[in-house]
Amino acid sequence: MRLKGHDYSQAGCYFITVCVKDKHALLGRVVGAISNRPSPIARRPQTNTDTEKVELSEYGHIVEGVINEIPTHYPYVYIDKYIIMPNHMHILLGIRYSEVNLDGNLERYWEGDGRLLIAPTTLSNIVRQFKSRVSKIIGFSMWQKSYHDHIVRTRSEYQRIWKYIDENPSNWIGDEYYQQ
Repeated sequence: MRLKGHDYSQAGCYFITVCVKDKHALLGRVVGAISNRPSPIARRPQTNTDTEKVELSEYGHIVEGVINEIPTHYPYVYIDKYIIMPNHMHILLGIRYSEVNLDGNLERYWEGDGRLLIAPTTLSNIVRQFKSRVSKIIGFSMWQKSYHDHIVRTRSEYQRIWKYIDENPSNWIGDEYYQQ
């Protein structure tokens, strides 16, 4: 599932999708105009311009709290944007540091102002710790095995993903993860 040969501990921007096992809608529900829309089978134009949003469940609020904790556990990681949907979530996550390996010893990672950061970790470790923390708080694991990732390489790709996250609640019925 990961890009062969890519070092997922290196600095970069990553788009991550984590799913709830069996697509169960444990994280919340989409509310707003979507509830007034006709069935997608009817194929009628949808003219309602109200904004859809996700109303988080108790589990959804826990997930949101743990997402916001990520930078405290990994100070070189930042969360640019995220959306928690009823049965999955998307995170646009960045890792910022530069690698210095002058003597062949353990690499050291430095922030722009010269502060030494904690030892590097991989994207997989960040996601594993996130899922584990949520599971510990709620008392069971709701997560599908693994996760999806995409390495964001260009500004236009970044902007497209940002827009996708913003519009995800409005496109819920047509989403590949949608289940009634």
